[in-house]
Amino acid sequence: MKTLQMLTLLSGLFLSATVLPAQPRVLIIRHSEKLSGWPHGEFNSFQPLSPAGVATSHALSGWLHARSIRVDTVLSSATTRTLHTAFIIAQAQNAGIGVNRALQDTSLIDAFWKQVKQDFGQDQTVLLVSHSNIIPYLLLKAGLPDSCRTEAGISQPRPDFWLLIEGYDSVWEIPARQPAPGACAGVRRYFFRRPARE
Repeated sequence: MKTLQMLTLLSGLFLSATVLPAQPRVLIIRHSEKLSGWPHGEFNSFQPLSPAGVATSHALSGWLHARSIRVDTVLSSATTRTLHTAFIIAQAQNAGIGVNRALQDTSLIDAFWKQVKQDFGQDQTVLLVSHSNIIPYLLLKAGLPDSCRTEAGISQPRPDFWLLIEGYDSVWEIPARQPAPGACAGVRRYFFRRPARE
């Protein structure tokens, strides 16, 4: 009997060491392709999607539907391109939509992750729409090890430059059940289509 109790205790310790507590399932995407020729500076936040970007957003909606992925809430940064991407997906999913400044400001990411875990349950899926220079930091703060950067599609053009992701064809998933810290499987990358050429 003592042997059985010891095996049960050891298996419980093993499971608790390899899987972290459940949290909401989180999907992260970059906004779809922007309209080219848009003036920068004070107008940058208002840059809309191009026709290819609208098509990309619909393609992602189709990919989610084909995999029976039900999104409960779409959170976006406060730019036109992210909000337009978020709106297309939220409308197709009949999901709620909201804005969070952490999706365009890396200094707010730690508090943001705590809030997401507090506000959403493990049976919910939250989709984040952010930017190529913010997504790497969202992933790293969510637990992606530095050694998994390449696998996750993160690059750094120069040592003094932002971390970046390229293209408009990826979905990153942070599953509701997280593996132990240090596992690349804590973030999964999917390709919903090949990048569009404008």
